[in-house]
Amino acid sequence: MRAIILDVGQKKELRELPGQDILAYQVTALQQTGFDTIIVLSDLFAEDYKQSGAAYYACPSAPKYDFLKSILNDEPFLLINGPALTDFPPAKLMDFFRKEHADVLCLTARDLTGETFSASTDPEEYSAQFYVLNPVLFTYYFYEYFEIRLFLTEMYKHRKKIIYQHSGGWNEYVNTHTAYVRAARYLLQKSLIPGSKVNNAYYGKNCEIDFAANLSGTQFFGANCKAEAESLLSDSLLLGNNTIGAGSRIVNSLLQRNVKIGRNSALDNCLIGEGSVIEDNVRLPSGFVLAPQSIIRSGSEGEWHGQ
Repeated sequence: MRAIILDVGQKKELRELPGQDILAYQVTALQQTGFDTIIVLSDLFAEDYKQSGAAYYACPSAPKYDFLKSILNDEPFLLINGPALTDFPPAKLMDFFRKEHADVLCLTARDLTGETFSASTDPEEYSAQFYVLNPVLFTYYFYEYFEIRLFLTEMYKHRKKIIYQHSGGWNEYVNTHTAYVRAARYLLQKSLIPGSKVNNAYYGKNCEIDFAANLSGTQFFGANCKAEAESLLSDSLLLGNNTIGAGSRIVNSLLQRNVKIGRNSALDNCLIGEGSVIEDNVRLPSGFVLAPQSIIRSGSEGEWHGQ
């Protein structure tokens, strides 16, 4: 089976999930469910290369229609349109597509955690991230660049059979801060993070967690994390090279790389951007989102920066 991941235009600060980039999660999920040809079109790379069973192509913008034709055969293929994750088995989409003799299949969701998908007969109101497409349909597509909304518009115009597969599980389109945090927590709770737990926590290399630190719930520590004495961490994710000062309280929060937290500070349900510094005795409100490379001085009670 063949799959294409269109990894163009994603916000860089939302790429890294616990343990690896979101693209690595997508590729791994496909490989584990039987996809033997995985093609990644990404603006993350400067040149084309192959690695770990996938072919990566530098794609600074929407791919050209002629290029897609050159890398596809006549078999239906799965398209993941952007930074999307799901626990719905992708191989089942392929099976359903063949069973229904469809031209286009879209994975949709209703009332799910991700609040990700909508289905409509109007292409202007249509939104989805997982598709199964028949490459033969490209003969009906007359634009230079491939864009999914234009493609669906052409398919409606030519009265092609477009069907929807309802997902009964979890889906997330990781394009906002809140979706990013939800995805990270889900991966942690479901133990989908690379590596193994030790006493209900994941530890990267060279972590220093003081024996007097208080850990509860499930934690993720990337490489080179440090938690000092009497700090408290509960159900939180530290992506790497983070320092938590003595007496600080980190609850249900996500710290990106290179974040430093001073002493006796408190974070609850927060997202702290890469390279930020929070000094001593800081209290942040629940749901606080701090932009990368920020500094909050001692004694502050930060302002809202969320979405």
